[in-house]
Amino acid sequence: MTHITNPEIFAAVAPSFRKAGVRFVIDDAQTPGLFAEFAPVIQFFDTVKVSLPSKRDVSADAELLANLSYWQHVCAVHHLELALNNIESDADMRLVDRFGVIYGQGNFFSRPVLPRIL
Repeated sequence: MTHITNPEIFAAVAPSFRKAGVRFVIDDAQTPGLFAEFAPVIQFFDTVKVSLPSKRDVSADAELLANLSYWQHVCAVHHLELALNNIESDADMRLVDRFGVIYGQGNFFSRPVLPRIL
């Protein structure tokens, strides 16, 4: 989920989904401010997913590290798992180790290819 429009309704239905085995993910956690939206229902979530930007520079890297540190802290306090999206390189994998990332996605693991005529 990227947004919670009505925390009360979500809190009312989330336990039924959890019983059925559904796991909830805070997706695209790009700014610390997003946490306030999810705070009233954080107990229903399992994972926070942060996406690495495709192009980075020194100032963007500092911002990214601050964001990852923030979400790592949120995960530790609320017993959530941290996921990282857009992993492209060995440097990105070092971020995985540094921040205790549990789940990862990206072209580092396999490159998407178009279908081929056989």
